Amino acid sequence: MTFKALAPEKIEEIQASRKLGQTIEAIAGEQGISVGVVSKYARGIPRPRSAAGAAVAHRERRKTLASANTVTPRPIGKVAVDEATARAVNEADRAEADTRKARAELAYQAAMDEIEDRKSQRRKTFELEAKRQDAEIKETETRAKLVTHPSPELQMQLEQARAATARLERELAEQKHDQRMDELQRGFQGEIDVLSRQMAGIGQTGKGSYDLMS
Repeated sequence: MTFKALAPEKIEEIQASRKLGQTIEAIAGEQGISVGVVSKYARGIPRPRSAAGAAVAHRERRKTLASANTVTPRPIGKVAVDEATARAVNEADRAEADTRKARAELAYQAAMDEIEDRKSQRRKTFELEAKRQDAEIKETETRAKLVTHPSPELQMQLEQARAATARLERELAEQKHDQRMDELQRGFQGEIDVLSRQMAGIGQTGKGSYDLMS
């Protein structure tokens, strides 16, 4: 299934709702589109985490940012340095540390959002599977009653149960497809990130990975 391109205003609504803390499912229900489409356009936008994992996430975040907050002194040598130069060097060190800290925070938030999205996708698939099984059981029970006690009312209930089972099967198939497409997209994004880092290295050194190993 190919994602249909959304209008720019609808994309802005999705992203604005995500920034306000709405879940992927809530936005999908509100906009009348699939969870996979919402996840595609809301990726990377920070949102509040659940209270259940706040304490653990906070501890992990402090560990992640600990190294970023550390400023490694730059050796200036044995030459005497005036106060203005020393102050400039220290300011440059602090600016570099702030940059590392900001990058670490962005990477941490992106990782937390990705984990939350994956959990949401798995939870939605599990819920749909459970509903489909319940519908199949109800359909089987109604069919058995119709055999022993045929009536127009039971026949109508059987038709309704069949329709519910078919609808849930379609929703489950679409959810599994969206989940698979989302996983593939994450994989492609990972490969793009690797290539981007390699290109950045070539831009700085003028050499590729094989050149540096030789």
